[in-house]
Order: sequence, then C-alpha cells, then structure tokens
Amino acid sequence: MSAEGASEVTTVTPADGKHASAPLAKRDADQSLRASALSTSDPETTAKAVSESHGIVLAHEPNGGQSSVRNRDQWNEAVRRWKKELPPVQSVYQPSGRLPPKALALMILGGSLGIPAGAASAAAVAGITALLVYLLGAVFVAIAEALDVFVCCPLVLMIIVVALGGLAALIAWGCVPAMCVVSLGRQGKNRNVGVSVVVSAMSALGAVLVLALLVPSLDLDFLPGSLRDGLPWWLILLLLIVPLVAACGTALGETVEAKFCETCEVFMDKKPLVELSYGGARLMALAIKEADFLAVAGAMEIAKGNVGRPLLFTCPECHSGCLDLTMAFSASWQRPDKPEQNEEASETWIAASCSVPPKSVEVLRRFRKGRAS
Repeated sequence: MSAEGASEVTTVTPADGKHASAPLAKRDADQSLRASALSTSDPETTAKAVSESHGIVLAHEPNGGQSSVRNRDQWNEAVRRWKKELPPVQSVYQPSGRLPPKALALMILGGSLGIPAGAASAAAVAGITALLVYLLGAVFVAIAEALDVFVCCPLVLMIIVVALGGLAALIAWGCVPAMCVVSLGRQGKNRNVGVSVVVSAMSALGAVLVLALLVPSLDLDFLPGSLRDGLPWWLILLLLIVPLVAACGTALGETVEAKFCETCEVFMDKKPLVELSYGGARLMALAIKEADFLAVAGAMEIAKGNVGRPLLFTCPECHSGCLDLTMAFSASWQRPDKPEQNEEASETWIAASCSVPPKSVEVLRRFRKGRAS
C-alpha cells in the first residue's frame, strides 16, 4: 500500500470489534520509506528511516537518563530499565579454546619471566611509595618546626599514600606476570582462556614467593616490632589474594578480548568506533540484530554521544570481522548520610553483537573514533 493510500484509510473504532486499519497503513508506509532509503545506499537516510519505522526518538534522553539519578534505588531502577530495553547478550565471537603446543611453551616461558618481573615491579612501586612518604614526612616536619604546631592532616595524608601505594604494588604483583604470560601466549596464537589464567596465577604466586624469600635478608628495623616478629594472618591473606585476583582478572580479560580469525589464523585488529547517545545505541542494536550495516553506520552519523561504545574487530588478512556494541552507564549522587560526598555507580554490558562481512567492514572503518567522516 502506498503512502497516498494510507491517508485514505478510515479507522474503525474499538466498539466495532474490528482491528484498526490505520496502524497497518502506517506500517506499510514506513516500510515503503525504509525501502526507498535503502535504495539510496545512504547511511544517514537509512538510519533515519529505521528509527522512524520503529519509533526510536533519537533526541530523547541522550544519555539514557543518567543525569536524573539521585540515589541508589533510582540507579537500580534505571539499570533494570536499560537492560530491559537493551538486554545483555554474549559476543558473537567466543574463543575456540585451542592451545597450540607453541603457545603453551611460550606461556610457560612468559610465566617464568613474569616471576622476577612481577617481584621487581611490586618492589619498585613500594620503593616509590616509601620515597614519597619520606619526602612528605620531611616537608611536614619542617613546616611543623617552622610554625611550632602539630598538624594531624599530614599524618592522615601519609596513611592514605601508604594504603594506595601498597594496593598498587599488590596489583602490579599480579598484573605484570599475567601480561608476560598473555603477551607471549599471543605470539603462539593461544585461544585457551583457562590455561592462560592458571599459568598467570602460578606466575603471580611465584612472584610473591620470591619477595617472601628475600624479606629475611632485608633490614626491617623501620617496621613496628609486631611486624618484624611476623605478619598477621589477615595481611598474609591480603598479600596472596590481591595479586592472584589481579593476575586472573588480567589474563581472563586480555585473552577473551583478543579476537582471533580461525580461517586466517591471525588475531584481529580492534578499532573503537564513534560513540553513541542512548537513542543511537538503541538504533544500532536494532540494526545489528537485522544485519543492516547502512543503518549501523548511519547511527554514528546522526546520534553521537557517550553511552553506546561500538568496537569493530577486523581480520588483517580476509578483512571480515565482528562488531560488539557495549553499553556504558554511570551516575553519581550525594550520599544522604554525608552530603559533602558523592556515591558513584557504573554498569557495562554487551547489548548487541554480529559478524561483519568485508564490504561492510570498509564502510564502518570510516567511523573510527576521532576520525568520523
């Protein structure tokens, strides 16, 4: 039915017990408009046609309503609404789990190299923290002597520096060995997540053991007597758990995110594309579901924002790829018990994913983040 015919259709009232014909006419008109847009091969026109035919208002709530969140209950309700409209999905790419012998050998080598590297990085961070605390202490002592007063704020600041520096050292203790394992495993074309995580964890434990063996030979007179006699059980657990969690998390994230073309046996290149508004993300999710890559490209032309973050992975050999649309919501609000402080929350998930043929990859590449046409 044409658009002209649609205007001549009369609506039957519900009292007649029949379905109204106007919605059908509108649907046919929308389909006609979309078909006309597709025939032009213009991304912007196609995206506008798709958004109109599905009732997506691109200008409404450009950030999904994040700015209106005022407390934790509103945040939870907003997240439920967002996930209802854009439900989480798995990436169309899933690691094959293949572990070539060369990759295993290289990961073991990476784990061996990661032990001294992790211990050295943790020691370096701890040393920088100690130096910073010493310099702060010297400055504050000089100020206190000059003013002949004792100020407790510098002491609080030094405690914060020690806590943050110690946490950074523990994280480096686990992340550095994991990166050694993942990097060398990638050279061997590893796609096995489990083995990567296990080897990284063992390497991190080795780094912890190296420093544990070195501690007795160090001059620890600067420590309190209770710590020189032995570490409390909670500190020992902290020294083990944080590096392990950091190592496993790093290995898991890096191995899963690195997408591999099984046909060409090469890792894909990752290209962040233009970020989208909330309406643009809804439009792109719909276009991805329908494999309408003109509309996908058009969404990045007409609905830019900071909520939807598309990532394009492409094979450098065959130029095929996959596209993941990640939603990233965040909000902050005043704490009711401490109005001078803000509480923050964030949530990310993949809302749409699909394989991309080579011809469409060429179209989407024009919309690399920071280089949109």
